[in-house]
Amino acid sequence: MTSEIEVTREQLKYLADRIEIVSIKPLECHAVRHSGEKPSQAIVTLETARASEPERLNYKFDLTCKLSDGAESVVAEVRVVIIAQYKFIAEGDASEETFDAFGASIALRNAFPYLRQNVQDLGTRIGLYGLTLGLMRPEAPTTIPVSLEASSF
Repeated sequence: MTSEIEVTREQLKYLADRIEIVSIKPLECHAVRHSGEKPSQAIVTLETARASEPERLNYKFDLTCKLSDGAESVVAEVRVVIIAQYKFIAEGDASEETFDAFGASIALRNAFPYLRQNVQDLGTRIGLYGLTLGLMRPEAPTTIPVSLEASSF
């Protein structure tokens, strides 16, 4: 769902003014611990897809966090898939590029707290205390840092 065409802030606002969020629902939450080793690094991948219906706009966010011990051995994997559903509340038309840009910016920002919370909860359930997704940066929304440090307080 990447676009080569530049979408303006006005085009995003035009679309945002015509839709409203309906729900953010988890579709899949999965965690597996492959070994008892302590992970030392993490790689996060985030894929986004869009599906449109006559009165709805749906975005799927699929986040996978693979944790390794630094020697290429995967210690654990956490995967969360979330659907953000929007409905159209006013007439209007937007380009495919605008829909894609909305998903990569506004819809992702709506869904990110849910992705982060689910990753942290699942990590705790498999003994990865302190597994926390970092800030999502506007200039690189699919490059998400991960903290593996447990809280000291």
